[in-house]
This record gives sequence, structure tokens and C-alpha cells, in this order.
Amino acid sequence: MTISISPAAAAQLQHELALPGSFLRITIAPGGCSGMTYNAVVDTEARDGDQEVYTSNGVRVVTDSFSLHFLNGLVIDFSNDLIKHLSASAG
Repeated sequence: MTISISPAAAAQLQHELALPGSFLRITIAPGGCSGMTYNAVVDTEARDGDQEVYTSNGVRVVTDSFSLHFLNGLVIDFSNDLIKHLSASAG
């Protein structure tokens, strides 16, 4: 199981997970345009069947057994940009 978290996302998550015992819960549910919808919330209470899939630098990621099968290769990133701009110049 490989999950990657960018430095920007790790910094933001460290801030969001400042409460002792808190972690990021990622779940997958059927639905959405591609057939699956990802959900990520800060949580403090473990549930039966939870599995910790990532721990580093104060960031813990937990998921359920159904969602686990869809998370391999997940990359978590963070941006506070509302819109990313591409620019091109004509010469």
C-alpha cells in the first residue's frame, strides 16, 4: 500500500490534525462521475475495522476495509488557489 502526501498537504494536515488523537479518515463510496467518490474528514474516533494506512510527521490516515482496495497509489496534495492559471506568450 503506497500513499503519498505532498509537503504542502502535510503542512496543512499537521495544522488540521493538531488535536491529540485526531487523524484523516478517507473513505470511498459508489457514485460520482467516475463511479467512486472520495471523502476525507478529520476524525478522532476509531471504528471497528479501521486500518491505518499512512503515518508520518504527525499525519495519520485511516480508512475502512472497503475503501482500502481503492487507495493504493493515492497522492494527497494541497493548494489554496481558487483557479490554477496556465499562461502562454506569443512571440
